[in-house]
Amino acid sequence: MFRYRERSKTDHSPIHWVDVGWDSWLVTDVDNKLESGELGLRLLDIANRQDDKLTLRWIASEERLEEEFEIFPGVVIPVGQYQFSRGEISLTAKDVHPVSGRVLMSYGQFYAGHRLETDARLIWRLSRLYQLELDWLQSDVRLPEESGDFTSRVLRGRLLVTFNTRVFWDTVLQYDNISNSVGMNSRLHWEVEPGNEIYLIFNHGFNAQVDDDESIDESRLRSTSSEIIGKVEWTFRF
Repeated sequence: MFRYRERSKTDHSPIHWVDVGWDSWLVTDVDNKLESGELGLRLLDIANRQDDKLTLRWIASEERLEEEFEIFPGVVIPVGQYQFSRGEISLTAKDVHPVSGRVLMSYGQFYAGHRLETDARLIWRLSRLYQLELDWLQSDVRLPEESGDFTSRVLRGRLLVTFNTRVFWDTVLQYDNISNSVGMNSRLHWEVEPGNEIYLIFNHGFNAQVDDDESIDESRLRSTSSEIIGKVEWTFRF
């Protein structure tokens, strides 16, 4: 990883710092053959004094597939060595604001085709007690394989209730159009004291009926699983 940062020389400038640089990673098998790797160039990273950022990146990837795999129902990526790249632009608002989040868009090659990806997150701190989060991830993929065009979506909502520094209630609801399922995880966490914690967890799953306009029909949600879990973690010191 390499980074060069130029900071503003005056306190009145709207730009606090500017970054450029690169980072990379590489994965090999036991015979030292490449399995996957990535090189990311940070072309421009601009931040203001609240640390809100505008980022431009270019990413080159390489991946070796020794077995074909199903990336989407009915869409199979064949065995082969793949090299592809994409460009990214993102805008991030830091959590110093009552409303924060991030919007990221990327477009480029994806295996033997192309992909347009949108990743958006909104965090709204209604008060010291309540925090609401909404996430939306969508990938529009175009591949040369038979039936190789598909769109995947993941929608996620989270409600965090912080009663005090030791007790909070965290509920997450998520839907994806690949499994057409809705899952809910609700967790009540009480830290009695450092090292001593109590959890009460409720999980519930649904199969979702999706209309032609790809909206979820709430009247056709079918319950598939439900569980309640209690957990106690206690530390004994001698």
